[in-house]
Formats: sequence, structure tokens, C-alpha cells
Amino acid sequence: MSFAGQWISNYAGSNSGTIVVDIEYLGDRYHGVACVWDNQPDVPSTLVRFIIDSKAPLQTLQNIKTVPIVAGKVLTQEELHGWAQRAGFVFPNFTEITLNLQPPQLAICWKTSIGTHGATTAILSPACGGLPSVLQPIPKIRTWEAFKRYVSGLTPNQYVFRGQERAEWRIRTTFHRSNRCILEKFLTDDVKALNRVFSGLSSHKYNISDPNEYGAFLSLAQHHGYPTPLLDWTWSPYVAAFFAYRNLRNNRTSKRSDKVRILKFPAKHWNLKMRHFDGLFPYPQHVSLLEPLAIGNARAIPQQAIAMITNLDDIETYLSQWDERLEINVLEAIDLPAASRTEVMRDLALMGITAASLFPGLDGACEALREQNFGGRI
Repeated sequence: MSFAGQWISNYAGSNSGTIVVDIEYLGDRYHGVACVWDNQPDVPSTLVRFIIDSKAPLQTLQNIKTVPIVAGKVLTQEELHGWAQRAGFVFPNFTEITLNLQPPQLAICWKTSIGTHGATTAILSPACGGLPSVLQPIPKIRTWEAFKRYVSGLTPNQYVFRGQERAEWRIRTTFHRSNRCILEKFLTDDVKALNRVFSGLSSHKYNISDPNEYGAFLSLAQHHGYPTPLLDWTWSPYVAAFFAYRNLRNNRTSKRSDKVRILKFPAKHWNLKMRHFDGLFPYPQHVSLLEPLAIGNARAIPQQAIAMITNLDDIETYLSQWDERLEINVLEAIDLPAASRTEVMRDLALMGITAASLFPGLDGACEALREQNFGGRI
């Protein structure tokens, strides 16, 4: 039984909206950040930070400071005064919060210093429980040949793709897979440490206050193995196939039941219909696409890379909620036999898609030669 994870729910009370609560266990205490996003666009929303000192399932937190926010910005007192004058409202200074943990649910109630209140029961994101993906693959595409026929008929530059070596894996950023969820801590501590290291290793000095350079900075860290709130995608279905099959070995691919997965996402349609955010905190829940500059990142261009940036743990559930509204299947899956690895890697090599082309440098060249001379045997 644990408070840790990402909890999301609609709420009702004096106002209504959506609450997102992120809680991590650090040392011997829980640290939490909650964003209460008001449905009224003409009033600021609320951010609170709190600490839970014990593991008791019932907690009452008193005199918790409330911070006014709009998407991506903490308001200064002067800015808050301007909002209050325009909308005629009073923003509370403090709140009392009651948390009642009843896994997999968390009941949350609060009452502010001006008497406003709210309540909800939030559900822990299924991704935190390690549940497998519930996406059903496109039934007509079951072989490598069928996959090639299918993607050759797609309109170019409309979709992005992602390869995963296990069909049952739920899409999740490396940041959230690392049991982290407080993005404010990531942005203040992790990014600061990364920038300090990058400044000593890169000839380019990243201006992380610039959205374009910040995206390039995070993408470079992601491509070199640091957990980030980015999810790697590519414009090429064949590059996605390479990543799906890359790390498989013959001792696994001999199992007929094993499947790899290639995900398809309607990038152009999503960008036309959805509000885009470049940042992570404090922003409402979102999934946005980012094409970062390839500053210092020799891998980005050959991989035809595009990144999905998100503050959500359970991306799959969030995307599925938009299927009906957008009148499309937002996230589609294609499952292919893992046993087809030899055939797939041979075809991709003939297309020029190898580790040497996707990972310029000695490591990529050696991996490509290993594939050429040893295949999936090691």
C-alpha cells in the first residue's frame, strides 16, 4: 500500500475541474505535488506542494500553501492581482487536505482559507501497476510482407511510428518507468545536473530557457540513455521496425508466440486538432509532439526522429480517450512475429537501415558488423 504514483481525476465542489497528483517516496517520506486545474478559463488554477511523514492510509495536511498557476506559469502577486481585478475573485493563501488511501483509489478532500472546497476519488494510473497494453493490433497485418504492403499505401508524412520489442509493453516514458513522477524536481534538479555535465562535454552551450534548444537538450540526453519525459518516435515505419527487432536474439525469436510491436500515431491530425505544449510543468495533462533541433545529436537526423513530450504516466489510456472525439483510432498497434527477425534485419540492411547508419560512430559501426557477421546469435 503506497501513496506513490500519479493520480488523476475530475473533481467537484465550489469549482470543478481536473486534479493531477504526483507523489514520490524519497528517503523516509512521501513528497507530493498537486495541480488543480479549474474548468473556468478566466481564473487561475492551483498548485500545492506537500510532504507526508508517515505511511498511515489516512492523512490530514494542514496549512498547505496554495500557488496560483496558468498553463506553464506560476503567477506573481502582481499578476494574480490583475487576474483578481478582471475576474472579481479571491485566491486562497492556504488549504487543508485530507488523503484517504484505499488502493487502487485515493480519496482527496480539501478546504481552503477562504472556504472553497473540493472532493474527488482518483484512480492510480494503470501503468504504475505494470499492467500490459490493452491495445488490439490491426488484425490484417500479421507478417513482415503484409506490413511492407500496408505502410507503402500510407500517405507520407502523416504518421509517426515507434518500435517495441514486446507487444505487451504499455508505452511509457523512461522517466516514469524509473518510478519518478514529480516533474518539478526533474526540471530543477535533473536538468541542472545534466546541463552542468553537458557544458563540459559539448562545444554548444544550451540555452534551456529557449524551447527549441531545451527540446534539443532533452532529446540528446534521451538518445544517450538518460531517463526523460520524452518518448522516441520516427517518421519512418522501417526505422521503427529496426528498433522493434534490434535487441532480439535467436534464443527468444524461436518462440512462435513472441511478438514485437510497431505503433502508429497520426501526428499531423493530432497537431491540427489538439492544443500543443512545449513544456512539462506546471501544465495541464497533455501529449505533444516535438521535433527538436539536432544540436550535437548526430543520431536524430538519420533516425528521422520526432519526440512525444508528456507529463502523463499512462499515455495509452489518455490517448484512447480521444478516439471518439477525433473520430479516428489515435494509437494503433501492429504486432509482428519475433521469429521473423532474420528476414526483417536482412531487408532493412538492404534499405540502408543498420546500426551504422542510425548510430553514426564506432559503436554503431561495430553493431552493424556484428549483425552482418553473427546475426541474432549473440
